[in-house]
Amino acid sequence: LLLGSGVYLISAIHAFFIGWALPTSALIRWFPLAGWAAEREPAFHYALVSLATLGAVAAWCSRLMLASTSALRRDQILFAHFLRRWGMCLAAALFVFSVSAIWAGHTRPGDLNWASIAGLIPFSDANGYLAATHDQAKDGVWNAISLRRPLAAAFRSSLMFFAGFWHAGAVLLLTVLLGCAAYAAARAVGAWRGVYAGLAFFSLSYVAVRTFQPTFLTEPLGLFWALLAIPFFVKALRDGSLQAALIGLGMTTVALSMRPGSMFTIAALCLWLVWRFGCTRLQKLRVVAYAVGIVVSVALAGHLLQRAYGVGNDLTGSNFAYTLCGLSIGTDWSGCPNRYQEVKTLGSERSVTDYLYRKSVENIVAQPAVLINRLYASAVSFAVELPTVLWRGYSWSGGDYPTLKLLFFCVAGIGLVHVALFRRESGDWVFWLLVWLSVAASAAFVHFDDGRRVMTPSYPLLLMFFVGGLATRVVTLQATAKRRYSTVCGWAALVSTAVVFFAIPLLAYKSSPAPELMRASATLSKPNHHVVFGGRRVTGMLVVSDDTPLRTDVPTMTLSRFTEFVKLSNVEFYQGLLNPRAPEVPFGFISAPRIEKGAASDYQYIVPPEVMHRRDVGAWVFRVQQWNRKEPYGPYWFFVEQAEAVK
Repeated sequence: LLLGSGVYLISAIHAFFIGWALPTSALIRWFPLAGWAAEREPAFHYALVSLATLGAVAAWCSRLMLASTSALRRDQILFAHFLRRWGMCLAAALFVFSVSAIWAGHTRPGDLNWASIAGLIPFSDANGYLAATHDQAKDGVWNAISLRRPLAAAFRSSLMFFAGFWHAGAVLLLTVLLGCAAYAAARAVGAWRGVYAGLAFFSLSYVAVRTFQPTFLTEPLGLFWALLAIPFFVKALRDGSLQAALIGLGMTTVALSMRPGSMFTIAALCLWLVWRFGCTRLQKLRVVAYAVGIVVSVALAGHLLQRAYGVGNDLTGSNFAYTLCGLSIGTDWSGCPNRYQEVKTLGSERSVTDYLYRKSVENIVAQPAVLINRLYASAVSFAVELPTVLWRGYSWSGGDYPTLKLLFFCVAGIGLVHVALFRRESGDWVFWLLVWLSVAASAAFVHFDDGRRVMTPSYPLLLMFFVGGLATRVVTLQATAKRRYSTVCGWAALVSTAVVFFAIPLLAYKSSPAPELMRASATLSKPNHHVVFGGRRVTGMLVVSDDTPLRTDVPTMTLSRFTEFVKLSNVEFYQGLLNPRAPEVPFGFISAPRIEKGAASDYQYIVPPEVMHRRDVGAWVFRVQQWNRKEPYGPYWFFVEQAEAVK
């Protein structure tokens, strides 16, 4: 793996210097072996978690048989040293390789093509989130869908700013951050429960992350902070550190603010803090003050971001009104908009939210049994699906391998019994009881509304619980670590993040080239004309015939492969792209942010090839027409009849 990662890094650097548009995908296109690995990457974590499980069993057996453990201990120490030195590089390379496989044209089970077509064209909510970063830099405010989660919007704007508003670069940056966070969490678990527990945690957290990392959804953002919280919870449980516990609470609150789901977990963690670290009444009050202060600070940061970069009413978490109203009539989130047609005439999102909350209260008061039955059914469904979700991820990717799954959960179950009897830390059982109760209670509200995705930020804590069953006494990563996680670094991360989240959107707005480009193109802007950015702010691909060599200076894909991605994405349910008529190849399919003040950047475009070839053009004026539109949806993309470069 280390050799492969080294070759992969060198190939990416070489491809960058010879002008590849997506240099991390070069090796996959150059060598059949790399392509073979890309196809089978979704199942890679099964090998890692199985090796970790067998390693834990071997360590247990050596102790039961009273065999000499010196050789086993020596091997584990060497393994722990290796992971400490190279683990972060391996983790980042693996995460980047997964994203790059999509860019190289590989379609695999578990990839969210509906949220990111070929990893390059965001769609659905992800498209609105990407548009928000561009439009905020241009107009100074985020759009309505982003303002539901202001902290997530600030995170995306920061990623795009540091990536030079290059979508693929922002995805790569987020992917590297996720890999480093997964490694840090796995290392902490390994220092606590043993090297095999750490390896299993990384393997299962990888499958939880890999599905979402090529997208601009809120899930990868929430997972990043949830993974960062794990080392501090480990330190709190192992060392009884109040500071670490408070940092873990803060990071979990940030994670759940970016991807709301298991919201009762915040209250559960606050209760655990008071129970675990408050002996006297004064101490309990002090802990309550700390915990409430952290939660309120995160909520206040979101509110201030809303005021600074939003317009109108506070929309934070407004989409929960759909969920609650659906529960009140025994359906999912779409039930109330279908039943109450007046929702479509209310206009603003605040009006819709208030209306749905009123209907929810009316329905619950009239028939409370409907809500109770729905919550019970949802909680049971969550419990039944949870082992498969933790094992295969959100999209249930890479096959099931039931024998390996049974082996892992059986071994982990046996180990958890041993840990509960002989290796339990002070306050451990209360922590896990409150976490599980809060997760189950939260899932009861959201599970039928794509709950496997909604509950994503809670998975790292649940994985931390299960892999604790692979605990070994032979050696832990702690034996090789010279430095412990510092609470100072944790507080610094939270404070510096707050500064970045407030400062970067303002800096992006002040430094935007949109006003200058708009002045240059003002005389060209007419009805049915869109003025859009060119250069690196354009994301998409050039589609060519199957017998045409693929270009490397722009993302390029054959028509047959592009057709496969479109079918997997199911976007033609909303608007035809290749059916009933297809553009003449070659053509570009892109997402390009608008330059006109107040114009939303939510659209994609079918463009002439020259738009993809001329990367030096700062702005384009597109003359557009409708393309395969289906009522009442859309439009989502336009056909560009003429593209004129702004001089």
